[in-house]
Amino acid sequence: NKPQFSADAPRIARFLDDVDVLNSKARPKKLTLDTSAGRRVRLLCKREKEGDLRKDARVNDFNQVVNRLLDRDPAARRRGLRLRTFAVVILDEECGLMEWVPRTRKLRQVCEAAYRLHPSGSKRLPVFHHRSITEPFREAQQRYKTDAVAMARAYRRDVLSQHEPCR
Repeated sequence: NKPQFSADAPRIARFLDDVDVLNSKARPKKLTLDTSAGRRVRLLCKREKEGDLRKDARVNDFNQVVNRLLDRDPAARRRGLRLRTFAVVILDEECGLMEWVPRTRKLRQVCEAAYRLHPSGSKRLPVFHHRSITEPFREAQQRYKTDAVAMARAYRRDVLSQHEPCR
């Protein structure tokens, strides 16, 4: 039998004793390990019954597609626009590991901070599931099934124009 990994591939040398339990519904654990190559790696160990890890993996796949599209656009390439991606390893139906990405914040935290800076002083996020947003979106989807550009124009005109961006 031939080994599946080359002899010089990094391996887990040890797990550090400190484990951080994060304050969220699933109480994920932040683990730190050292590799045989001398690199320190941080992972998030999650156990969720709702299949959220599979969603995390799909979102990450989507982000990789967006990055490929950004790479094709000269202006985006000049500006260095990229979505940060991360590794997701699904161990079973409920448990998996995610690469820890330092210096990141939850999307909700970013939105709340942006709305606090808004001239109106609004500290509330818009209700994204409100019918003033969902109905025009559904109508545009129905009306422009085969024309994504027209659908995007309708969405900008009918939905985004109602919600002033933070500047």
